[in-house]
Amino acid sequence: MARKPRAPTPTDLPDSYDPVEIALDAERGDPARDSPARALLVNQNRLILMQIASERVGMILKALTGLAGVTAATALGLMVWDAAHDHGLVIEPFSTPPDLAAQGLTGQVLATELLDKLATLDGQTQSLRRSASYASSWSGDAKVEIPSTGVSIGELERFLRSWLGHQTRISGELVRTAPKDGKPGGLALTVRAGSTGGERVFSEKGDVDELLGKSALNLYRQSQPYRYFIYATLVGKRDDAEAVLMKQTLSDDRRERTWAWSGLSSAHRLSDPARGEEEARRALAETPNFAPAMGNLSFSAESADHPEAAVAIMRKAVPLFSHSKDIDPQLARYNQLNARLHLDILVCDYRLALTDADAFYSYARALGDTSATPGLTQKAELLVRLHEPLAAERTMPASLLAEAPFEARDLWILDRREREDWAGILAAAEPILSGAMPLTPPFRVYWLHFTLPNVALGRAMTGDIPGARALLAQAPADAYTVMVTQGEIAALAGDPAGADRWFAAAVKSAPSIARAYLAWGRVLLARGQTDAAIARFSQAAANAPRYADPLTYWGRALLAKGDAKGAEEKFRAADAIAPRWGRNHLLWASALHRLGRKSEALAQRQAALSMDLSPGDRAALERPVQIGR
Repeated sequence: MARKPRAPTPTDLPDSYDPVEIALDAERGDPARDSPARALLVNQNRLILMQIASERVGMILKALTGLAGVTAATALGLMVWDAAHDHGLVIEPFSTPPDLAAQGLTGQVLATELLDKLATLDGQTQSLRRSASYASSWSGDAKVEIPSTGVSIGELERFLRSWLGHQTRISGELVRTAPKDGKPGGLALTVRAGSTGGERVFSEKGDVDELLGKSALNLYRQSQPYRYFIYATLVGKRDDAEAVLMKQTLSDDRRERTWAWSGLSSAHRLSDPARGEEEARRALAETPNFAPAMGNLSFSAESADHPEAAVAIMRKAVPLFSHSKDIDPQLARYNQLNARLHLDILVCDYRLALTDADAFYSYARALGDTSATPGLTQKAELLVRLHEPLAAERTMPASLLAEAPFEARDLWILDRREREDWAGILAAAEPILSGAMPLTPPFRVYWLHFTLPNVALGRAMTGDIPGARALLAQAPADAYTVMVTQGEIAALAGDPAGADRWFAAAVKSAPSIARAYLAWGRVLLARGQTDAAIARFSQAAANAPRYADPLTYWGRALLAKGDAKGAEEKFRAADAIAPRWGRNHLLWASALHRLGRKSEALAQRQAALSMDLSPGDRAALERPVQIGR
């Protein structure tokens, strides 16, 4: 069978069936601007641009949809987190008698007024503790809640807070009470915090404001025990305040126990130093390096007159106040400045203490402390210790005796010691010694540890050694100032061995504190043991390089040995610290006179005339230039 012949291949078929390519081929053969091929290409280009735009819009819409979802999820997550960490106080509208509600005393009005009273209490409470450090704190987040109707974001938020949060929800009712057992009727208000039983308060007069005030205080005590402790202490309800904190020491929350023990320590550190120390150590056992407890521990040691421990602990406490997240930053700064001031005084840097006292009391005024007496009293005391008693007198307000009678007498006794007016010391102390001026527990502690030793020394200097020792027998034997004074009185009694034992005990108890070395050196110098005295003065100066007294007495000892040049250097160094100390200028004049610098010696004596001098120093000015006292 013959094969069928193949059909011939057409030669005019296009190379491609793609209309765009066909149009491009046709465009090459037809240059006209309105050709069908060109029109097709233009329309195709427009279609492509529209497709690109559509794709871009789609991508943007998808992105926005995703972003909206992420935003909604984030908002919901934040709402859940905020709800779970909500410790706010929510006061629901109270139930009230219809007649009172008709007069405008509605449940919402009662709830709002209760909230106002709580805010007033909280505003009167300055606590070192940050509100955020409470396991349950509504400070700064209290509100009256009026439920709305319908489903809304607000309703969702309210649901989440009630479900996940730790709100303190307050409810209550105001009711009329009928006469009973011969007692008239009145109004009673019951307020409940959470699921706890309500506390009911009565007013026979129907005084709603009184009822709200009592209920607010009860609620504050129950819901904010630490802040209530601060408030109750300020208004004189100390026993109640301490009872609240004692209960908090049993809390399951370690932070609450820490704050409770620290708060108790702050209450006792001045009135009962041993108890204050124990409570501070309990707080530190719960939370090591807890700044408030460390500060309380140092102040307890200071109140007990254990300066070595006080200095060591205070040096740890001062920087801690800058780093604690649980402490209100303003009050942390307040406590830090106060601790720094006390540290200056303990190490006998009275010149720096003047500067730090100005900083501390200025800051206290900025925080709202309107009392000027403490700052003026502190400045006067520091001026006396810098041997400027006349300047101290000018600083003291005329009202000091009435406003702060004990502080005024203590300051007067210190001033009389500086002037060596021993009879004046005894006269100033008489109201306290006789019991005519009763002392509060903190002042009693201060009196026994710090003021009484000066009074005992005054009695010894007037010749009554047995009376001086009887006074010191009332004071704690381990107190640093008491031991130093015992040594001074033993020396006056002609008992050098006894004096050395007391001074050695004081030095052993506080080897880094200068005052015992100084007192011991003065006694040794009076015995004629010059080299031993110089050894004590040099140790005192090494321990307290910004304390003028060791330098002056060191110079006096060198002068007694005939070393006028060395003495002049010591007097010059002391003058840089206490430039208004008249005795130092008199001794300096003696050294200059021995060095043959007569005009300079005369200038120093003239300078001393304008300064605060004891009667003995005044008498020295009447005599020719000599070593002096």
